[in-house]
Amino acid sequence: MPYSISRQEVIEEQIGELLKGIRLSHQETENVYQAMKESLNDKMEYHNDAIKALEQKIAILQKRIDAAYIDKIDGRISEAFWKDHSDKWLREKEDAASRLLAHEKSDTHYIKSAKIILELTNKAYDLFMKQDSTEKRKLVNILLSNSSFDGTTLEFNLRKPFDTMVECKKSANWGG
Repeated sequence: MPYSISRQEVIEEQIGELLKGIRLSHQETENVYQAMKESLNDKMEYHNDAIKALEQKIAILQKRIDAAYIDKIDGRISEAFWKDHSDKWLREKEDAASRLLAHEKSDTHYIKSAKIILELTNKAYDLFMKQDSTEKRKLVNILLSNSSFDGTTLEFNLRKPFDTMVECKKSANWGG
């Protein structure tokens, strides 16, 4: 009796080959970590500069509000002038404080997330081969998008950041 290959087996074989192809060598993994460390340094510098600028803006606005209030009390400016300007400065201060809070909540798990993604990339084939259909589908949904199968060939797009890693692997450019 001839052996018949099912559609699922063909798809799993093609996905397996793809997953073998996205594995990174030890050196490639180290290159990614190095590029990420450099990127993280740039990100931290930008983050710290943005926080410093926002804190300075908040301090300046608070000084304006305080000085205008004293000028209003001393009669140097009118109530209407004080109200218009202090309302404007308070809105600007609240906006700056909101942006400052957003910066403070920004992703601080950059390297940790990258490590998890790299581990998944390097273990994806082994995980895929060991798991049942439901778990395989979950893994495929993490890695692929716009998948279609015409009966013989699987068409797909790798999701980010896996597509970027494959491109870097092809070009040997890990500088991101």
